[in-house]
Amino acid sequence: MPNIQFTNFARSQVAVGFSAVATTISVTGGTGGRFPALAGAQYFYLTLENALLQREIVRVTARSGDTLTVVRAQDNTTAQTWNAGDIVSLRLNALAIADSLFGTLAASNNLSDLANAATARINLGLDSYADLDVTQSFTRAQRGAPVALTDAATVAVDLALANNFTLTLAGNRTLGAPTNQVAGQGGVIVITQSATPYTLAYNTAWKFPGGTAPTLTTTANAVDVLAYQVESATRITCRMLNDVK
Repeated sequence: MPNIQFTNFARSQVAVGFSAVATTISVTGGTGGRFPALAGAQYFYLTLENALLQREIVRVTARSGDTLTVVRAQDNTTAQTWNAGDIVSLRLNALAIADSLFGTLAASNNLSDLANAATARINLGLDSYADLDVTQSFTRAQRGAPVALTDAATVAVDLALANNFTLTLAGNRTLGAPTNQVAGQGGVIVITQSATPYTLAYNTAWKFPGGTAPTLTTTANAVDVLAYQVESATRITCRMLNDVK
């Protein structure tokens, strides 16, 4: 996570002038507490400004009372000499925004941490999220809500919408060729009869044991469950569980 720190309306003045190579800044007595307290690798940026509107951005890496330890000439600014009374303020700048968004990535190795996905995720605070391209061990159930198929003479099945579906028949129907099928997807279609039982035929993409399509239960409000597994774009292997109750 980002180590950059902020506080509102932090502003003071240089207490003692300093040179372009100095690495400590003393601000007006009693005003150091207006700036963030730092621990470990935390830091913040300050803008120095004089009456001529000359400016320098510095990175503050430590604060002890009214004394600040700094790294000079940040964010394409130039180190210069500053005098007592010049303004010291914590302002938002381009570098601070970048650090806030992307965290503190190691600059010393030319951001080579980005070449390692795991390290980059840690730096970006994303290490607690599951990767989709590696084996996972989940400690909680993973769910997808069933999608209701629209009743029609030919029932459309878009496998991109879900793994599990429901279908309530209102007439004799045909289960159409699925769309967006990808090998490896599996699920069930829960088929419910109306008060009047109906039949269900199948597009040739749906494959059954022995090549024989199953018959639905012919009692009112009966529930059958069609389990499927996508083998390829043209083969959906199925097994019907009849009269589930």
